[in-house]
Amino acid sequence: MSIVNALGKSPEEVWAASLAMKSGITLVPPSRWDHALFYDPRPQVPDKTYCKVGAFLDFHISRNDLGIPPHDFRSMTEATRVTMWLADRAIRASGILDSDIPRERIGVLISQNSGEAAGPSPI
Repeated sequence: MSIVNALGKSPEEVWAASLAMKSGITLVPPSRWDHALFYDPRPQVPDKTYCKVGAFLDFHISRNDLGIPPHDFRSMTEATRVTMWLADRAIRASGILDSDIPRERIGVLISQNSGEAAGPSPI
C-alpha cells in the first residue's frame, strides 16, 4: 500500500494524522494562486468559486526518484509522476520483489484522483 495526500506521504503518516483528527483542509495558499481573483461568495457565478479551502500538498518528484530517462520524465504529467512513485513504493513495501513469484505475474492496482486534467470539456 502507498498513499500521498494532504495528511502525509506514507500510510503511516496518513494514519497518524487521521488518529490525531487532522483534516488536511486549509485556506488556499497564496503560493498556489491569488484566490481573491477567483472568489465570489455567491454560488454559480461564472468563472468564480465560492469555496475558500482545499487540501494541498507540495510534493515534488525528481527524475532520479523514478529512475527514468530525462526525455520520458519531461513528457509526463505531474499526476503520472506521482502515480509511478506511489506504485514503486507499494511494490517495495509489499516485499513481492523478494518472493519467488514470476515478475510477469505481478500487477499493480492504481486509483488516483487528480484535478490536473479537470476543466471544461470541449463540445
